[in-house]
Order: sequence, then C-alpha cells, then structure tokens
Amino acid sequence: IFCMNQKIERKSAFTLAEVTIVLMILGIIAIIVILSLINNYREHTTVSKVKKVYSQLNQAYLMSIAYNGPPSQWNLENGTSAAAARKIAQYIIPYMNITKDCETASRCLKYPEDVKTLSGGTAPYNLNAGYYYKVIIIDNSYLIFANTKNHCTGSIGGYTNSCAQIFFDINGNNLPNAFGKDIFAVTLTSEGLKPNKSNDCTKFNPGNGCLNYIIKNNNMNYLH
Repeated sequence: IFCMNQKIERKSAFTLAEVTIVLMILGIIAIIVILSLINNYREHTTVSKVKKVYSQLNQAYLMSIAYNGPPSQWNLENGTSAAAARKIAQYIIPYMNITKDCETASRCLKYPEDVKTLSGGTAPYNLNAGYYYKVIIIDNSYLIFANTKNHCTGSIGGYTNSCAQIFFDINGNNLPNAFGKDIFAVTLTSEGLKPNKSNDCTKFNPGNGCLNYIIKNNNMNYLH
C-alpha cells in the first residue's frame, strides 16, 4: 500500500508540473497574440489617417484648380526657398481646414531632433528649416510645402512633370518622426497630386515611396 501511495503522489506532482508548463506556454502565446493585435490596430489606424490626409490634400487641390487653373499656370518659382514654398502653399492652404499657419517660421512647427528614414538613418530633409512653408491642419497633422519647379518641369518623386513636393506628418512632432511611419511624401504634378513612387518602401531603405505602397495595398506590411 505504501508503494502504491508513493506512485500516486509522484504521478500527481508530475501532472502539476505539466499543467504549469502548459499554462506558461499559453501565457506566452497570449502575450504574442495581444501584441500582434495591438500592432495591427495601430497600423490600421495609421493607414486610415494617412489616406484621410491624402484625400484632404486632393480635395484642396481640386478646389484650387477649379478656381486658379492647373498647376502649370500657377507661376511657381524654381528651387528650394522660402519664397518658392510660400508660393505653392498659397494655392493649397486656402482650401484646407488650417488651425495654425506657421509660414516659414522654424520655431512654430519644430521637431525635437532630425527626422528619420524608414531604415533609421537621418532623412535628407531638414523639416525644421526656414525654407519650408508649414501649417497645422485640424487633426493636428503637419503639412510641409517644399521645393517647387516652374511650369511643372521638375523631376520629383519619380515624376518628370512635377511642380512641387509636399510632406505630411500624421501626428505632428510626436515620435517616431520617420518617413514611412508617420511622415509621407506627395508630389504635385501637372496632372494632379501623386504619391511619391520611389521604389524604396522597405525597412532597409529611406521610405519615401511608402504612401504609394499604402494606397495600393491598404496596409503597412513593409514594416515587418
């Protein structure tokens, strides 16, 4: 009888250990699933906001050309300068819901550090610079108007008929402040606003073309 009791006790102890291990494994799996769901939700929210801001820009553009004619007739200035950025902004921002017009003031809309590329390097654009025209729209997104080309003969964002470049940041100067994550590039062409179509939307590249990826795929799978 004593031997039988020992066997029963040993068997019970071993079963308890198995249950404990199984529970630990299930807990780890649950954590992984929850984190995945949180990331998916955040990415879905980002995709929705990116598409919303892009849509607002397009609506502003359509209203502008209805009143001012096509961009090729806007008499834009050449190059990267405060005057050039101001010129393009004046054709877009009257048709958007702006909460703050920073113009070219570097302190009004300021990033705490250099913005990053998708791969984590320093982006080639100093968005704090005084030669960009900056505004904040109603959802606290930043719009940043950059270099322009008169008569829409420039080569920006993969287009040969580009007129100007516009950046938008969907969460202001909050982190991560990186292209392809919360900062996206738009090219104004003679045929309308187009997403930058640079083939660089991977986690090892700059990420200038990630708006184009999101519009085509409706996701941010390039982050994984």
